[in-house]
Amino acid sequence: MDRYQDDTMLREARAAYFLANEFGADGGYAKDWEVFELGPLPLPIPNGPARVAALRYHDLHHILTGYETDWRGEFEISAFEVGAGCGRFWFAWLINLGGLAAGLALQPRRTLRAYARGAASGGLYRVDDFEALLDRTVGDVRSELGLDGTPTPPRVVDLARAGLAGLVGLLAILGIWVAPPTAAIALVVALTTPAQAATAVDLGLYHGCAVTDCGDIACWGWGGGAWGAPPRGTAEYIDVVTGSWHTCALRVDGRADCWGPNAPFLSGTWVALTAGVDHTCGVRWDGSTECVGSDAYGQLLVRDDESAAAAAGAGFTCTIALERGVSRQEVRCVGNDSAGQASPPRLWWPEPISLSAGWSHACALGSDGSVICWGEDGAGQRGPAGGFGPGHHAVDAGIYHSCRVDAYGAVHCWGSFDLPGGVHGETTPPSDRFVEVAAGYNVTCGLTATGRVLCWGDGRWGQTAVPEDLDRACAPVQDPTPWWANLSGTPL
Repeated sequence: MDRYQDDTMLREARAAYFLANEFGADGGYAKDWEVFELGPLPLPIPNGPARVAALRYHDLHHILTGYETDWRGEFEISAFEVGAGCGRFWFAWLINLGGLAAGLALQPRRTLRAYARGAASGGLYRVDDFEALLDRTVGDVRSELGLDGTPTPPRVVDLARAGLAGLVGLLAILGIWVAPPTAAIALVVALTTPAQAATAVDLGLYHGCAVTDCGDIACWGWGGGAWGAPPRGTAEYIDVVTGSWHTCALRVDGRADCWGPNAPFLSGTWVALTAGVDHTCGVRWDGSTECVGSDAYGQLLVRDDESAAAAAGAGFTCTIALERGVSRQEVRCVGNDSAGQASPPRLWWPEPISLSAGWSHACALGSDGSVICWGEDGAGQRGPAGGFGPGHHAVDAGIYHSCRVDAYGAVHCWGSFDLPGGVHGETTPPSDRFVEVAAGYNVTCGLTATGRVLCWGDGRWGQTAVPEDLDRACAPVQDPTPWWANLSGTPL
């Protein structure tokens, strides 16, 4: 979800939100039906006046809270709106109670935090003059709703009220059979899916880190997981990136924390981070990319001001930016080009949507799920010249190997997995359905659809020893003086 600047008018932020989510210029309000995809099953919902009336406020809640529009984010926004109250909007009550029930079963911690945040806020459903609301700034409304500070941890009363509301939602879905049968199927899926334990994973040279469902960071491997991780409850994190020796994590409010040798100090707010061998880059809300660290090969000289993504490798940096003069995206790289790693394919289709940089090669994922890599190929890490066809939803470039996740959630890797002493590393991924993959130094980790982090390969430095307590109970989120405040770092 994009984070909108506080001085942006809500009307402008809503237009950008519609564009980013491909909802159409009017947000899809004029449609007769809205069809949601529940895996392979379509879930049609009539787009009547009652839904449209509620949806106008619902969309603004997404903008103000930062909750995504994927299924996890929709469960969170449902919990937020039930906690805040939906007022006279009966359609919002009906849909959100069902979403809360499913969220409590599928991702209870995130859902409870969202409910508590809504209960403390009050939301927008009580506002009568919607048009006047659009003419206010994002920061003004966030401040009025109390969404500009650290979220309040759930209280005992929040647990009780959310549980009661979830029960009402469960009974409503099970009892109202005039709704599409797929709604009941959605509930069954939610009730039978384990709670999420992790939401993101990344690998450095000798360590790995993950974001837990609580929003904490858990690390493992050499150096105590590259000199540990923020204490539980320090903040709520949404992403983590690992360099060779340092780690950076992105908070839910866009701020960043970094630790380890030569870790940078990243000031301001960001929408994405990437860590290379000895430099780090971030993409800001306006698409500008900034880098800090070693500039031995000119890898910091990124000049893109409309980047959609960035990836930092060993002495080079790549970004996805708007191609000059035309309205399409292209990959651009700067820095060390000794193996062609800073010379991406100039003309290929479809447009790139994500990037990953390894030691001396890089890979991109196209909008149709195709994969292409470039740069060093001495170990076969680049793969076939034409790349891999459509249907993938993740790719990651490691030191001497690369991995991709296909449409069925299977992980496929290519390149070298040879360990010192002539021992061949484990290349066969565990049998599971993955949504994310991270390739490191003769090690691979994957995030499964149920939130488990599985690692395989060379574990001599503990890179495969994922902590067993990723799903431990959440600690209340505090926001004290940053825990890394006494560490040295390079300002950015």
